[in-house]
Amino acid sequence: IRDSLTLDCAGHSLFGPGGGAGIDLEFRSGVTIQNCKASGFGGAIAGWDVRNVRIIGNELFESRNGVAVAGQNIEIVGNVVYDNSRNGISYWSGTDAVISGNTVSGSGYRGVQVERVAGLDVDANEVRSSRTHGILVLNSSDVGVTQNLSESNGSGGIWLAGIDTLLVDGNSSRGNGFHGIVHSGSAVTVTGNRSANNGGMGLAGNPVGGVVSGNSSDGNGQHGFGLSGAGGTFSGNSARGNVESGLHLLNAADWVLENNAFSDNRDGIQIVGGNAIEVRGNEASENHTWGIVAWSTTDSEFSDNRSSGNPNDGIHLGEGSDGNAVTANVTDRNGIAGIG
Repeated sequence: IRDSLTLDCAGHSLFGPGGGAGIDLEFRSGVTIQNCKASGFGGAIAGWDVRNVRIIGNELFESRNGVAVAGQNIEIVGNVVYDNSRNGISYWSGTDAVISGNTVSGSGYRGVQVERVAGLDVDANEVRSSRTHGILVLNSSDVGVTQNLSESNGSGGIWLAGIDTLLVDGNSSRGNGFHGIVHSGSAVTVTGNRSANNGGMGLAGNPVGGVVSGNSSDGNGQHGFGLSGAGGTFSGNSARGNVESGLHLLNAADWVLENNAFSDNRDGIQIVGGNAIEVRGNEASENHTWGIVAWSTTDSEFSDNRSSGNPNDGIHLGEGSDGNAVTANVTDRNGIAGIG
């Protein structure tokens, strides 16, 4: 392959010996690869230090990696990538990448893996049946992960760690072996995602200064939402039918929890080790133990919540909690006390 070339295979196939690159892009610039079928390689399409490359509409299967590239200004769009023994799509050490509209299934390790990229959009991909994570992004910045479906993967559905400036919007993560969506980093916005029937938590995060809004998390094997960190807003979310708490907030400070709905979980809201938490305007009813419970939580405010029909207390401030204000809540039809 030379620079500034479009290779259109028109559906023709490349079959490899089990190693090497099917289409080698190393040190190439301005190349488009489209409509190719490739199998039996170390990387069906692969290369380091590539620039201004587009990989579009290919069928890549039964290699070690479907796509494995590193470089700048890369577009990986509309490919069908399946049954590769390691990763479906891998991208390392670059800038300005788009991974969009791909269907990735049956990867022996991870469906989509990205590390150390500045300026990344992962959008509208469908990732299924990877042995570990469906979508994994690590140690990157200015990242958008939007409108993806990640389901039936062996570990996490969507796993995003060490991200500076992150948008997670409109994704669906369901039926994965561990957590549905995991996020950590700074300047994190998590909106409009659905996470259901995962083996671990539906949505888990440790953001510094984050917004988690308008998400749903139902029927997961642990907590619906599991959060820690400092200075976040959690609003307009819902959690139903999770094995553990609807929301579990651990060792967190300066969070606002408002206008959320929790039902049919073990607890509606559980706070452990919280400080300066504002809990207001939430509905935590018809859960299996407490509606709202806080342990070792200080200088926090619980106001204008409705916590009804829970077998234990509607609102319970447990051991180690001190300096909290509880005002203007509705706590009826609970099994032990409204406020305990």
